[in-house]
Amino acid sequence: MTASKSIKVECLEEEEALSLFQAKLGKDTLNSHPHIPKLAEMVAKECKGLPLALLVISRAMAYAKTPEEWERKRHMLRKCPKNVAAEGRFPMIIGTETEYLKMHDVIRDMALWLACEKRKKKNKFVVKDGVGLIRAQEVQKWKYAQKISLWNNTTVEELKKPPHFPSTETTLMQRMESFPHEFFTNMLIIRVLDISENEKLMELPVEIGDLITLQYLNLSWTGIKYLLTELKNLKILRCLILDGMFSLESLPSQM
Repeated sequence: MTASKSIKVECLEEEEALSLFQAKLGKDTLNSHPHIPKLAEMVAKECKGLPLALLVISRAMAYAKTPEEWERKRHMLRKCPKNVAAEGRFPMIIGTETEYLKMHDVIRDMALWLACEKRKKKNKFVVKDGVGLIRAQEVQKWKYAQKISLWNNTTVEELKKPPHFPSTETTLMQRMESFPHEFFTNMLIIRVLDISENEKLMELPVEIGDLITLQYLNLSWTGIKYLLTELKNLKILRCLILDGMFSLESLPSQM
């Protein structure tokens, strides 16, 4: 379905935004504790007058009736744009546990828009889900991306030379069709790398052994048979996840 006319929706003024937020929140929640009206005002301000953000977040807070619940959910919602940008998932808080749900595309786009500073830095977060082939020219535009997330039958065109990612801290590449040669070579400050759920991945890319800033590496559910001895170079690696690696024959003795 396509639209015959585009209408620009302006952000609400602060007073209008608070009224909308309070209306959707409900009187029961607002009156459940003396501190909640002030907390509601603070959260509404963080929505920057965006109607969709006000609606979604007011519903997320509707059943929080203690200041402690509000602070906890507020903390999660502050992290939400980054989580969504990287993973397309939204935190759902149940009691003391946090679970994740797949997010609707419209809400994910809104979170990406917020996370990328209202599109001033369009490629700050890169998310590609089931898009098929990604051309080399597009990869060059990701030079200053902080987070890269590629999912579901996505393939990156083979590159003539290793791309440069001097600002990338997090890379998630799951259920990929293939990995381009030397894709990870110039990730100079990367801390999180997740290449799990790639059953077709039989060999660990050798350049990963040179990512000396890496702290988290997830290789779960891949077809990798051997780990690189170069992984011993990852001196500050805190978490190495190897779940479901049934093809893995042994670990390097140097590790």
